[in-house]
Amino acid sequence: MIPSPNREHPLLIEIGNSRNWAKAEPVSKGWSTDHKFHIKEDTGRELLLRISEGDEFSRKKLEYERIRKISELGIFMSMPIGFGLCCNEKYVYMLLTWIAGKDAEEELHGMDKTEQYRLGIQAGNTLKTIHSVRGFLENETWDHRYRGKIDRVIGRYCGCPVKLRYERDVFDFIRSNLRYLEGREVRLQHGDYHVGSFIITENNQLGIIDFNRSNYGDPWEEYDRYVFTWRVSVPFAIGQIDGYFNHDVPESFFKLMALYNAANMLASIPWAIPFGSSDVQAMIENCDRVFECYDGFQSYIPKWYRQRETQ
Repeated sequence: MIPSPNREHPLLIEIGNSRNWAKAEPVSKGWSTDHKFHIKEDTGRELLLRISEGDEFSRKKLEYERIRKISELGIFMSMPIGFGLCCNEKYVYMLLTWIAGKDAEEELHGMDKTEQYRLGIQAGNTLKTIHSVRGFLENETWDHRYRGKIDRVIGRYCGCPVKLRYERDVFDFIRSNLRYLEGREVRLQHGDYHVGSFIITENNQLGIIDFNRSNYGDPWEEYDRYVFTWRVSVPFAIGQIDGYFNHDVPESFFKLMALYNAANMLASIPWAIPFGSSDVQAMIENCDRVFECYDGFQSYIPKWYRQRETQ
């Protein structure tokens, strides 16, 4: 159990200019295993402190290096400030800048559709910039890696006590569309790119946070949990796709997005079980939304995008 730090706590004493910190308030939002704190310095500057167990050091170091790489791209994001071990190497800390504003998930509801779409365009442009960083997978192709991932996802789902009533349709769709994985490029991924990872500032700019699931892979895999975005704002979701592709969306994108969404449906159920019945039910409802928007996977293009002119 990671203790909640205060001004005199040994966790803080070993971190940078922590003696200049006036407050360290816990942040409970999100499903990350990191313990997060909103730091307020005596000078008024605000930071985000993420703390993990010491045995996470190697993984967290790679994460911090990816964040540093993304921070060089000129996008509006939580910028890296510091990283290291503390408290006799029992914990790993990461310091980032704090983006002041409101959660996009809450703020979008009060905006007109034109503004929601504009912010979606901004999100798409930003994601495209992140994906400008090329990567590679050692000794394997993306096709090979993702097929292995799907096998593991299906294995965990089949061992799970909760089942989707239309699971056979999802299995069949995945198997019949695996060919679209071939030849995909590998790029740097944010890893959790949806409205829950966006902050909207007072001047209606979009800030990007929560890079703790960043990785390398097919850039279009970023849309595998897009239900978290379009269930909040269809205009924003459409804008993000239009912005990402500069209003020229290839058919192959929709085929891969459908495949990634189908796989994520199966992954989300066993993932949610440790969090309790309410989270399991929320994931089932998301799966129902995805299944319905693809007409039971009889269509590659989701209904909310096909009906864009009526939104």
